Amino acid sequence: MQKVAERMQTVGWVFTGLGFVIGLPLVFVLMHLEVYEIHLMMTPLIVFFGSGLALKIGSMFVSLFSLRSNRVKNGILVFGTIISAEQTGLIVNDQPQLEISLEFPTASGELVTASDRKVICLTDLAEIQPGGMIPLRYDPENPQKITIDFDADLEDLQAALDTQMIATGETTQEKIDIRNNGVKAEGVVLSAVPTGKIINSEGEMSLHINVERPNNDGTFEVVTERPVSPQHLSDVQPGCVIDVYYLPWDEQNIVIAYKFV
Repeated sequence: MQKVAERMQTVGWVFTGLGFVIGLPLVFVLMHLEVYEIHLMMTPLIVFFGSGLALKIGSMFVSLFSLRSNRVKNGILVFGTIISAEQTGLIVNDQPQLEISLEFPTASGELVTASDRKVICLTDLAEIQPGGMIPLRYDPENPQKITIDFDADLEDLQAALDTQMIATGETTQEKIDIRNNGVKAEGVVLSAVPTGKIINSEGEMSLHINVERPNNDGTFEVVTERPVSPQHLSDVQPGCVIDVYYLPWDEQNIVIAYKFV
């Protein structure tokens, strides 16, 4: 978009230059020939100077729009909760475009509701449901301007999720340190029972997990209570295999690693 603005600016100056080289001399020629019809005299000036001015003004608007688009594209990465997802009627390569409304917290803690249109693969449609969480970027100067970002780097996604979950009290720096520095292992969910508590709009579950230590070093069982978002309920059903992290000297304090959408 910025290149388009630069090209428009260049062409605008070319037309302005042609106005001096061709337009003005042509007007003087018409005056010398005593042709004083206004429309004939003004036409060269309008064609060259008018077009040049219009292109330069247009390039300013394109550049401004590009700047705003870049602020969104390179904006702050957060996870938004899907409020609704409706088809717009547009189909691209047999894939529907959805208008997705999301609620997300800004860096200042303000909850914002905004929407974006995105073409979604048919295989991913089942994941775009109310209550699910997906990554987005927003313009810090205007949080209503957002873009859904499925292509963000995995490390950036994890860092954004960590920051957001700490801010909302869904996790702690201690748990993040366990995930970053602990032992990665696989666990099998033996049971998942709702406790009846609601924490940050998520139902708390009592999870009984059998964890297999790496290198065939045996197993250990953990019972832990934690809130589970609707998006991850299917990940903690009995029989599911999940990734966990733990410290060798504190095996009962585990961290569950959910997969991103």
